[in-house]
Amino acid sequence: MLYLHHLEELSHKFRCAVHAYVLMTNHVHLLLTPARKDGPSLLMKHLGQRYVQYINKTYRRSGSGRDASGRASCRSRAICCGVTAISN
Repeated sequence: MLYLHHLEELSHKFRCAVHAYVLMTNHVHLLLTPARKDGPSLLMKHLGQRYVQYINKTYRRSGSGRDASGRASCRSRAICCGVTAISN
C-alpha cells in the first residue's frame, strides 16, 4: 500500500519509530516515538503533502487539499489523523 510505503520512508527520514498504526477509511492512528522534537509534525506534514499529490494526480485535480480558511477540504479529509508520541 502506497501510504504505508511513504510512512516507512518518512518515519526513517524524520527519525520517528512507528510502534503501531491503524488505517481507517477516512483517517489514521499512529503510535510513535520521535528521536527529534519536530519529528511527528514533519512526518505528518510530508505524509499529507504526498497524499494530496497522489489525489491530485489520480483525479486530475490541483491545489493543496485545503479550503480558503486553511481547513482540510471535504475531498482530502483522509489526511486527518491522531498521533500519540511517546517521549523518553
